[in-house]
Amino acid sequence: MGEWEVGALQGFFAAATLASVRVAGVERFGPWPMERLLARAGYGGLLASHIVAGMALIDTVVIVQPIERRRGLSSLSLLFHELVHIEQYRLLGTRGFVREYVRGWVLGGRSYMDIPLEEQAYRLTAKYECDPSLVFSVAEAVRSELQGRISDAM
Repeated sequence: MGEWEVGALQGFFAAATLASVRVAGVERFGPWPMERLLARAGYGGLLASHIVAGMALIDTVVIVQPIERRRGLSSLSLLFHELVHIEQYRLLGTRGFVREYVRGWVLGGRSYMDIPLEEQAYRLTAKYECDPSLVFSVAEAVRSELQGRISDAM
């Protein structure tokens, strides 16, 4: 992550988080191995690689630059959204995150926009976009909203 991104996001995310997250920009994404596995298990359509603009995985964010540009997405907003997922990973653990993500997708009628972890990431990103000068702790917001799920995920 560049100095500009760190400077813009430092009040929202802990310095240790921003320092430890790796960011990669790619021209093409997928199909990724998990996508094929999910399709074979009857979960085709979850995170279809041809429409993904960004993805967080544990401590790494991948931004698909052609899709980002085609959709006219702000790179900082997209990065913010993916960093919310990084906070969710840190709080729930990898197994807990994956469980909550897939469970939310299934219970939401296999709708990406109805996944509670995505809803939270979009909501916090919208709050950031409304006024980036109003700093808030993303870790605290994630923790307070997911409090009931944390003990279940451990």
